[in-house]
Order: sequence, then C-alpha cells, then structure tokens
Amino acid sequence: MAAWTKEQLEEIVRNGKKFRGLKLHGAVFDDMNLEKADFRGCAVPFASFKRCNLKYAIFEGANCTCTNFDGANVHRANFKDAIMCDAKFDVVDAFGMTITMDCKCFSHLKINTGFWYGLLYYAFLMDPIPGPEFNPEEAKEKLSLFFGPERFNTLKNLYATRQM
Repeated sequence: MAAWTKEQLEEIVRNGKKFRGLKLHGAVFDDMNLEKADFRGCAVPFASFKRCNLKYAIFEGANCTCTNFDGANVHRANFKDAIMCDAKFDVVDAFGMTITMDCKCFSHLKINTGFWYGLLYYAFLMDPIPGPEFNPEEAKEKLSLFFGPERFNTLKNLYATRQM
C-alpha cells in the first residue's frame, strides 16, 4: 500500500476533514489544523499528529496504536472506544477529552507527568464506599502525601476552576 502524501491529506482537510474509515498507516499530519476532523473508525497506527489542532476531533473507534500526538491540542476530542496502546500522548490541552476506560486505551500509553497526576487526582473527586478493610479518608490522605503539598494544591486549584 502506498503511503499518503501531505498533498493528499491536505486535500481531505480542504474538503471537510472527513477521514472516516480510511487506512492511514504512518500518515504524517504534523502541524495541521484538524479541528473537528472526523477520524471515526480510522486506522492511524504509527501516524504523527505532532503539534496539531485536534480540538473537537472525533477518533471514535479508531486504531491509534503507536501514534504520536506530542504537542497536539486535543481539547474536547473524542477517543471513545479508540485503541491508544503505545501511543505518545504528551499533549498541550486535554480538557474535556472523551476516553473509554479500558486496557486498549491505557496500555503503555506514554503521557506527560502532569496528565498522569491529573488522572490520579480524579480519585479525589469521587466518594468511595467504605469497607471492612478500606477507609476512604485514610486512602485519600495517603494519596495526597504521594502527590506532595505543592502538587496537590496546584491540582486542587486547577480542578476547582474546571466546569463540572
């Protein structure tokens, strides 16, 4: 199969950003404006989306294995049922991003430290049910010690300003 050229990809961008169902193995989208692009059901393994604007893009059911999203803006992007295994995901904004909580999404996903701590912080937004061998307040105290006071307060303030 021939590789996709930058010109071919730019032509699709000019004509509505509809990549739905395409096989785009190793395609290079670096620095493109792909806001609201439709990648539903696409196969984009080993593709590169470095520094792309992917705000509101739809990757629902896409295969993003080993794909590079470093420096991309995925604000409110939809990765529902997407396979993100071994992808590089050092993104600049992931607020409101939709992901499916399963192993295909998180297995060996390479994310930046801030995003990793942010995902862990979600535990503080929940109210776990106490059990015979589980004290929620004690668990939250231990987790806050793991974060350290500066990082914990930074995350607490950041998540306090997010729209829930």
